[in-house]
Amino acid sequence: MVIAARRGDRVADAIRFAAGVLLVIVTVALLLVIAGRYVGFATAWADEVARVAFMWSVALGGASGAYRGLNFAVPLVGTHLRGRPKAILESALALVVIVMCVILLWATTQSLPVAMLGKLPALGISGAWFHVAIVAFSVLTVLFMAIRLVESWRGAE
Repeated sequence: MVIAARRGDRVADAIRFAAGVLLVIVTVALLLVIAGRYVGFATAWADEVARVAFMWSVALGGASGAYRGLNFAVPLVGTHLRGRPKAILESALALVVIVMCVILLWATTQSLPVAMLGKLPALGISGAWFHVAIVAFSVLTVLFMAIRLVESWRGAE
């Protein structure tokens, strides 16, 4: 299981790096939008690139953060626990996150066919890019939380 944890670390690091690259793209695109307003050239495409890149950055960064335990939790109780009680609390939190992601995944896949009908006007790509980012977030977060769930029980033994 240590090998799986190391792979999880590497995957989470790669996803976090991709989220950072996307934030750089957001910054450059928004600078182009601002510059375009002052200089007078059309930058509708840059605005759409910024929105899509921001959505994907949030989705990927959120999934990577969930793997690192940066999701919302009340640390007041958990910091004083050790062994099996800590594993039970971490398991409960992981299961809540997994259930919420499964619900989010189901809801998003239900709206995906409608989103595929719309297009971003300047880029000409499907509006489903936003929904697919949510699907990616949900799937990655479920996988990462499953790894954390197994790790918490291995540490409690």
